[in-house]
Formats: sequence, structure tokens, C-alpha cells
Amino acid sequence: KEVISMREFLDKYSQCFDEETIEELNKKTEEMSYCDFEKLVKDKVLIFITFAIIIIFMTIIYSPLNEIFKLHFLTFTQLLLVVLISFISVIWYDFVKLIKRNK
Repeated sequence: KEVISMREFLDKYSQCFDEETIEELNKKTEEMSYCDFEKLVKDKVLIFITFAIIIIFMTIIYSPLNEIFKLHFLTFTQLLLVVLISFISVIWYDFVKLIKRNK
């Protein structure tokens, strides 16, 4: 069987529900996603893996391994740019969820 998200389910079968039920299901979906974010923040394994990946990348870039992989050092400005772009590409959706939740 196909597994679909709550949003896809609502889009597909919205004609079967009244407006009040759809609104309640949307609210529950947003609450579930907020709870999922809280669980991610508390998940120590995920945090450990994230930092391990960052350390591995930094080791590859700033050690003799960079010559094997034919990489160049990143300047401080480039590192800041990477962090900023990464942050923006992830956090924008949390703002969307926050705005929707406060409506």
C-alpha cells in the first residue's frame, strides 16, 4: 500500500470532509510537525551524526586528504556563506509553519 502524508491525504480526499474537519486536521498536522521538530532537537544520535559529518568534512578539507580529493581550502568568508545559505535553506519552512499556526 502507498503511504502518503496527511497533507496529501487531505488534498486527495478533501471533498469527503466539511471545512471544519479539514481545518481541524490541518491544525493537527501542524502540531505533529512541531512535535517532530522538538523530537529532532532532543535526538542526541542525530546531533552526534550531524557534528560527526561536519568534523569529517572539515578533516577532509583542511588536512592532507584535500590533495587526494583535489580540494582547496575554504576562506573564512566562504565558510560563513556556506553556514548562512544552509541556515536559510532550512529555517524558512519553520517560519512558514509558525505563521500558519498563528493564523
